[in-house]
Amino acid sequence: MRMENGNGGYRERFVRSFLDWLVLSILRGRPAYGHEMILSIEEEFHVFVSPGSLYPILYSLEQSGLVKGRWDHPDRRSKKVYELTPEGARTYRDGLDSIGRILVSPQQEGGKPGGSI
Repeated sequence: MRMENGNGGYRERFVRSFLDWLVLSILRGRPAYGHEMILSIEEEFHVFVSPGSLYPILYSLEQSGLVKGRWDHPDRRSKKVYELTPEGARTYRDGLDSIGRILVSPQQEGGKPGGSI
């Protein structure tokens, strides 16, 4: 399979495959609204992530205790602001370590395909 760097290609595949980890990465810097995360991903990677893809992941991360959401105006339903929890920060670091090992692993195996991960 050839992965191209253009409209779509490997960049979009990476973003969609690691969207949950990417959300943790964004929230590591500061709390954000869902729409801000969509814009951040689009600006950084030139990949549009729809609200229908992002919000179920935010819900899952919130249910797992990795992010915490709060309404910016608690007395009425408004925008929900998400922030990273301490457990989310640990998960982010673990994910970064795992991704690094995955990317380095083939090089440690002498570039041979089929090395164990």
